[in-house]
Amino acid sequence: MIGTTQDARGNLSGPLRGVISALHDTIIIGLDRNGRHLFVWMDPDLEKRYGIGAVDLRGKSLCDMFPPEEAERRIALSIRVFETGERYREEYKIDVPGGEFWHDATIAPMKNADGEVTALVSIVHDVTERKRTERESEQLKVKMKRAEKLESLGIMAGGIAHDFNNVLMGIQGNIRFLLEEMPGDSPQRGRVLNADRAVRHAAELVQQLLVCSGRRAPKLQSIDLAGLVTDTLELARGSLGETVSLRANQEEGMPAVNADALQIRQVLYNLVTNAAEAIGKQAGVVRVRVGTVWADRDLLSTTYLCEDLPEDRYAVLEVKDNGCGMTEEQISRVFDPFYTTKSRGRGLGLAPLPSTVRGHGGDVRLESRPGEGTTFQIFLPLPGAKS
Repeated sequence: MIGTTQDARGNLSGPLRGVISALHDTIIIGLDRNGRHLFVWMDPDLEKRYGIGAVDLRGKSLCDMFPPEEAERRIALSIRVFETGERYREEYKIDVPGGEFWHDATIAPMKNADGEVTALVSIVHDVTERKRTERESEQLKVKMKRAEKLESLGIMAGGIAHDFNNVLMGIQGNIRFLLEEMPGDSPQRGRVLNADRAVRHAAELVQQLLVCSGRRAPKLQSIDLAGLVTDTLELARGSLGETVSLRANQEEGMPAVNADALQIRQVLYNLVTNAAEAIGKQAGVVRVRVGTVWADRDLLSTTYLCEDLPEDRYAVLEVKDNGCGMTEEQISRVFDPFYTTKSRGRGLGLAPLPSTVRGHGGDVRLESRPGEGTTFQIFLPLPGAKS
């Protein structure tokens, strides 16, 4: 570096020292052909943030800073700069004692008077804050799209439920008249009763559609969430396959929550049966946990709905399986009405869940990867929490 030298302690000195010292969130590293650090200067603020200083990096090499494969790749890139004299730029993550940080680095050749490349200089800018902002912005866009999609589905579900209910009322009325006028020993009475049961089932479907549309407000009352989970799991055990084990974990002293017991019971039942179906015929486990969790901004930023909930302590209802997991495309459709990854569907599936949770002032968090299972977490407000 012209006009800049290195003293006995490895510190940069010379007429550019003042200019370099004014750089913010920056690291300057000299590298030889083997990726060894020839000199290092680091913004003192970064030293505090990283928990590591320039003096700790001097004499080190790329092999000391990165995993073997990554270090080998970066050394190969450095050698290319030595051979071609062309600079390159890249962004990468690095782990240091202070945590994980993002760098934007430009690696350029340093030439002697004869134009020969004798070393490289890497000018590194910490862009962790920018990457965080970009990530949050992207997450917000995704959440907004999800919110718009759920709103559109809600409007559609509400319209279908209204029109469908009008049709059902006419059918149900005529069935009642038939049953009243039909002799008890009529051979056709069984068929009419079957039609009546089918209409009642359709009426239940209408109620679920109303939940999806948000037009069926929850009837909130103080409930023992742990007790509700115990009762629901007893009911669900009979519908699980023989190869699926159901295990529950409940936090001691779990406080009561204000919720609609019927709606939360249906949400849990659907999640458990969905988890069992994801496991299929192979041996697997569905784990259900009920407890509390402090949800900070970082955790809330990973929830599915765009609810902008406050940092607080929430009741959490978690259903986790070790089944087939889901792709990103499947996750984007998991709350669509009648959507299923199976050959045959099973009713509305998980479609009522978002509106149900939203109606309770909560949110849902979903984690899934192909071959690694799926975890659903339902966050519900705790009365007078903030602790």
